[in-house]
Amino acid sequence: MGPDHQRTIVALSNLAAFKRSNKDFDGAAADYRDLLVRQTRSQGREHPVTARLMSGLGETLLEIWLARRDSTALKEAEALYVEALAILEPSLGAVHPQVGVALDRLATARSHLGRDREAKPLADRAVRILKAAYGDAHQSTASALAHQAMIQSRLDSLSAGRGRP
Repeated sequence: MGPDHQRTIVALSNLAAFKRSNKDFDGAAADYRDLLVRQTRSQGREHPVTARLMSGLGETLLEIWLARRDSTALKEAEALYVEALAILEPSLGAVHPQVGVALDRLATARSHLGRDREAKPLADRAVRILKAAYGDAHQSTASALAHQAMIQSRLDSLSAGRGRP
């Protein structure tokens, strides 16, 4: 089928996700970067599969930031989420669950960058989308609710004059 075939890309993206789940963040990031090149060559930068690979790389970079506090990784993750949203929203619709997940990830990245005021409306929108799509008990909804609460807590601390926790 070849290195740029969709089945090859899907199989290798599963391998990258497996590496990420096993804490091999550098290996996963390298795989996602390679897959983004292949996918872009195969179906273009504006394809929803390309956006999902961007999100996968963004999630991996967010993990790298959490493990090492590598601000370069966090800034790159934010840029990838912005680009992924710009692809997903017009192609899948504004209330698609993948849009909700991407909004949640972008809100989380911006919060970690110290931009909670920008993150809050994104987190609120993510929660609305994911609750409507999946209900309250779904893992994606629960994750978005936790991130929303974290962002709100930081904003409340700022309002109370305590600064960022």
